[in-house]
Amino acid sequence: MTMDTQALLSSIRAGEDTELELADRLIAAGWVGMRVPSFASGAAANDVNLVFWRWGDRRPSRIVLIDDERRHLDARGVRQYLTPAMRTSVSTKGQIVLPAEIRRRDDVEPGQEFDVERIERGEYRLVRRAPATNEGVVDWLLDCPEKGYFVPIESESTDTL
Repeated sequence: MTMDTQALLSSIRAGEDTELELADRLIAAGWVGMRVPSFASGAAANDVNLVFWRWGDRRPSRIVLIDDERRHLDARGVRQYLTPAMRTSVSTKGQIVLPAEIRRRDDVEPGQEFDVERIERGEYRLVRRAPATNEGVVDWLLDCPEKGYFVPIESESTDTL
């Protein structure tokens, strides 16, 4: 955690901010959040938690659960609550089809490759491989209108073009 995160957590624990002041500070620091049911062991049905996160450009994104009362938190329950459940099955060939909603939302196209990571028995993680930097160049060149479409330029400098 960064020092900003530590300062915010200390402020929350000490009760130094009103709810609006806390919200303003979190928004200014780049945090977003939502209220969710409590997934702490022994939590009552009407107990809630605030979940805060920052969006990032690096993968994998992950949620870090913090419980200042040091209770056991059900990370799987939190993940299932925040991610809509979608069902698929394994074919007789061992293939798994990604649901259409995921393919559409994430622009998954036929032929794209994924790495499969085994987390534990019955739990797996799929990560789409980044395309090669020159992927599609051959197809692009083959789609040229005619042979000789690309011609050398008779110049040693682009200044004379």
